[in-house]
Amino acid sequence: MKDQSALAMCWYDEDQWNILKAREPDALDDSYETWKGNATRALHELRQAGHNIQKVSVKIGPFLSWCEENGVESSGEARSAYAAWKLKRRDS
Repeated sequence: MKDQSALAMCWYDEDQWNILKAREPDALDDSYETWKGNATRALHELRQAGHNIQKVSVKIGPFLSWCEENGVESSGEARSAYAAWKLKRRDS
C-alpha cells in the first residue's frame, strides 16, 4: 500500500548539481560536498522525526521541460513541486 504521507526531497548527482548551480548560483550551497552533507543531515533529521522522506533524483533538463510545460520559473519551490510530481508518478 502506498504511504500517503511520503514527502519528496530533491536529490542531485554532482553533474546535475553543477548544472543547477551554474543556472542559479545563489540557490545552493557553495560546493556540492557541502550541499550533499547538508541534504543528508536534513534527510536523516526528518526521518528521525518520523517523516517518510523519499529522495527523488532530479535531472535538470527534464525539470526545465516540466517548468516550461507547467508555466513556472525554475526555483526552489518549482524543484520541490517537480520532485513531488515525480514521487507521485513513481508511486502510482
